[in-house]
Amino acid sequence: MGLKRKRPTDWDDEEYIEFLNPSKRQKISEDRYISRRKEIRPKVKARPRLKRSNSIDRSGKPLSISDRHTSNTGLKKESMKDYSVISVFSREAYENFGKKWKAQMNTDTLNLATSSSRKGVSETDIKKMLSLQSKNTLGTDFQSHVQSLLENKTIPHVIAVIEGKEEQQSLQLKTEVDNKSLDVNYTKKIYIQGTNAKDNSDNKQSMSVYIRNDMLNVYNVTQEIVTHSNGKKIKTAAVNYETTDNTKYRTLIVHIPNEFIGSKTKEAKTHESFQSYANEQNKGENPVIVTSYFGDTNYSSVMEEYSVPSMGGHLPDGETLNPQSSGAKKETHFMQSVPLNDGHSKHSVLQPSTTNYVFTTPDTINREATDHPSMIQYVAHDTPLKGKTGGLSLLEEM
Repeated sequence: MGLKRKRPTDWDDEEYIEFLNPSKRQKISEDRYISRRKEIRPKVKARPRLKRSNSIDRSGKPLSISDRHTSNTGLKKESMKDYSVISVFSREAYENFGKKWKAQMNTDTLNLATSSSRKGVSETDIKKMLSLQSKNTLGTDFQSHVQSLLENKTIPHVIAVIEGKEEQQSLQLKTEVDNKSLDVNYTKKIYIQGTNAKDNSDNKQSMSVYIRNDMLNVYNVTQEIVTHSNGKKIKTAAVNYETTDNTKYRTLIVHIPNEFIGSKTKEAKTHESFQSYANEQNKGENPVIVTSYFGDTNYSSVMEEYSVPSMGGHLPDGETLNPQSSGAKKETHFMQSVPLNDGHSKHSVLQPSTTNYVFTTPDTINREATDHPSMIQYVAHDTPLKGKTGGLSLLEEM
């Protein structure tokens, strides 16, 4: 007769039965069991999905952020773990050029894209891509402008508004999660009053920045000054954040005054000034990586490959249409996301995308119009953004 196996005093009945009968299924965690035939796993609910952008890839499928072109060398697609997503809403403080912009762009759809990006592309493909950018003429309600601008587009973490008076303290936009309507709230964190060359207030240089409420612990906004090589100052709104490895990042929102542009030589000098600022910020005990400057650069030419926004995603050959930046007869590339600190292995500035088109009907109080396209910027990181606490941040489109 064999020896009786003594029951450990801290085992419950189920554990002791399994000990005595190894053929029985074994409990290996609170909600998983294993038997000789198969492992039984708990049912996993599908993760809710945030409504995706309507941009498409070269095969016509939804374009993921990680598949966007990279406008500077650095992070590989398989290393992209998270993204900073910032939208710039470009306005005209007092309707002027906007009259021609509205008359021209609201009727001639093909003219939305630059002639150089349309070259060699079939009219069918051009119309297909441009159909993904809606065009709406609205009244003076600021919130409806932003809603229309971002309908069917990636929901940004931050919305920067270039030009115009100070608007409302908060925004409430709508998106969808699993085909159910969801309110998305933003809070204004800074308003920078613009000034002209005589240092008088001028809303043509003003900026407002809103942060999505579930991202208030991720981003903060400050005013930063970039000193041009000629000694003059350029005001910017700096969107600051960190990743979970404690690396500090900054994106500069810009509306570069006309005195710093106008020729390739002047624009190159202006770009060098931003690069010098970035180099200085990346020194010392608390370095900050300035990824890019983003917004209305007023540049006439493309500063870097893929620094100008795509329209609707990727064409069948993988290239992109790019928006005409003004109603001028010549080709313009004012709206850009220009990378700095090229060559990093921890982040990459991706090609921005064009939002929808909004045209306005101003009145005597709300005089703002639009005279440029608006866009969304994406910066990829190899480490998650620090400070995410829940909400939409858990449903981000990748």
